[in-house]
Amino acid sequence: MFQQGDLCPHCGLIIVMPTDLQAECLGCGEEINQDPADDYDEEE
Repeated sequence: MFQQGDLCPHCGLIIVMPTDLQAECLGCGEEINQDPADDYDEEE
């Protein structure tokens, strides 16, 4: 889990907003702290 002051895993910019308030990077607009399991769509 990334926090304020860490580097964005997508673009490398410093995360300036607390991630519990805004969970997206101000530089690239990508979601930070997105759970990789959320990307997995279960097919039933």
